[in-house]
Amino acid sequence: MTAVHSVGSGGEDYDYASKPITHDTDLAKHLRDKHPGSGCCGRCGMPWAVRVVDIHSTYFKTEDGVQHGAFPLCEDCWLSLLHPEARVEYYVDLVKLWRSGGTEFSKDDEWNLMRAVANGG
Repeated sequence: MTAVHSVGSGGEDYDYASKPITHDTDLAKHLRDKHPGSGCCGRCGMPWAVRVVDIHSTYFKTEDGVQHGAFPLCEDCWLSLLHPEARVEYYVDLVKLWRSGGTEFSKDDEWNLMRAVANGG
């Protein structure tokens, strides 16, 4: 796990290995406030607009054969959830978010994504 240097909040490191990961960390809140509208990791809440976290993309094909990438988790959170079953809820939440925003995402496409998650993608 890596330490993330907090920006503008005293310079202290956030050590993912020794502190709980939640959306409630001061660093995650601070950075989301500085980058409104940016998506974020579904577990730690670090925004994608801040390059202190790497995105973990899970690749899958939709019914029409087009390959897509889904990234509800940053790389550190993805790695810390050791088993694919522990990651599924974050992908389910992402699919719900897509659908609530009007994105057409079929049950077959969802199945293909969940199969990629189960295979460790």
